[in-house]
Amino acid sequence: MASISEIKSKEFFDELSKTWDSTNKKSPQVVFDNITINPTDKVLDVACGTGVLEPYLCSLTKEKVIGIDISDGMIEKAKVNNAGLNVKYITGSFYDFSSAPFDKIIIYNAFPHFVLLDKFKEAIYRNLKADGKFIICHSLSRAELATHHAQLSSNISRDLNYVETEADYFKDKFVINTAKEDDKSFVIVGTKIIK
Repeated sequence: MASISEIKSKEFFDELSKTWDSTNKKSPQVVFDNITINPTDKVLDVACGTGVLEPYLCSLTKEKVIGIDISDGMIEKAKVNNAGLNVKYITGSFYDFSSAPFDKIIIYNAFPHFVLLDKFKEAIYRNLKADGKFIICHSLSRAELATHHAQLSSNISRDLNYVETEADYFKDKFVINTAKEDDKSFVIVGTKIIK
């Protein structure tokens, strides 16, 4: 069953999908500066939006890329934007998602919208292979994100803490490889721990 935050997020991003591509022009290069995608990697793009990462991902891996987003509107745009690429799009909740394990899970420009952190962490862990890596990455600084999200309901978004504090939350299930932020980005990379 969808949470209040998921219902509100779905409605919000369905509406935003109509203008998303014309208003969001940041380069996703910060993702690829911080994680390597190998030709045999199975990759999951979480909160994939209109599919901005898929052209890059499909040029790096021979495997089918999977994109998941809670918004029907975003997924429909992604399908149009990336027709012909080796991608499968799924409309649904990442919190409940379970699939064959992935080598890499990417959460690009979406982390503050996952307000149920326990469910979010469990979903990453459940869907990664042994020694698989996740990256949480934003092409805005923490301060820019706070300003950008100031008008949103707390059901849709949350303010981020210092990157080290956010990274600490994942340490019970992941080795943190990178936790850094500057005036242009916010990045956490972790590797799954097998217990």
